[in-house]
Amino acid sequence: MATWQPSLDNVEPAEIVGRRLLAKTYKDWPALGPPNGQLKLSAEAFEDSRLSEDLSVDRLGVNNPVRAVVRRLTVVADTEAAKALKQFCGWIAIAAKDLKNSRVFASPLSIEEHGIDNPFHAEIDRSQFRERAQAFHLSVSLRFQFQDRGRYVPPVRGD
Repeated sequence: MATWQPSLDNVEPAEIVGRRLLAKTYKDWPALGPPNGQLKLSAEAFEDSRLSEDLSVDRLGVNNPVRAVVRRLTVVADTEAAKALKQFCGWIAIAAKDLKNSRVFASPLSIEEHGIDNPFHAEIDRSQFRERAQAFHLSVSLRFQFQDRGRYVPPVRGD
């Protein structure tokens, strides 16, 4: 069981939120541990063709990722990636307070309602970005913010 239990109602400013990286481009990051200056992100990491939905992120901890939470979410992410015939490669993460012009809200998932048990799920509000051009603008903005102020969080498998 994870040691940190996030609020079900709100995301605190110091919480670290991470966007899952599934593209093959990111597969070597765990071995490389890239410093911020070498984070090469694609805007695709922040795109979602489902324009009516907000952008999913995982809540990884407060101030720093919590290893037990990352381990638990790695299992969830690996399972979801395999269903999509992709490989989960970790997260690009940032403190919620460092996201400019974006609101992050808690959105826990349950097996009963969503088929997934993820109390660490949250979303970046895209209510003002429902059209394709607006959504693309947001994805580029998020890419720059995560790349400039974010950090790579590798998956934790085993133990």
